Amino acid sequence: MRARRLLGDQQKRQLQMFSVAKAKRQLQMFSVAKAKRQLQMFSVAKAKRQLQSAQPERKSTLVLMMTPIKTYRIT
Repeated sequence: MRARRLLGDQQKRQLQMFSVAKAKRQLQMFSVAKAKRQLQMFSVAKAKRQLQSAQPERKSTLVLMMTPIKTYRIT
């Protein structure tokens, strides 16, 4: 009877250790996924800021390029 109880205790400890290890893996996977999302969001936000800061330069360049060029005829 005592042998069964010991075996049951060992199984309980093994199951508990397995559950703890599984929970740690899940937490690590969640943390990695969260970090990837945050990095992606940061990269997107950074790219948007860079585009916005470059827009005034582009607008002025586009305005200059779209102005008609005057041609003069030399006679």
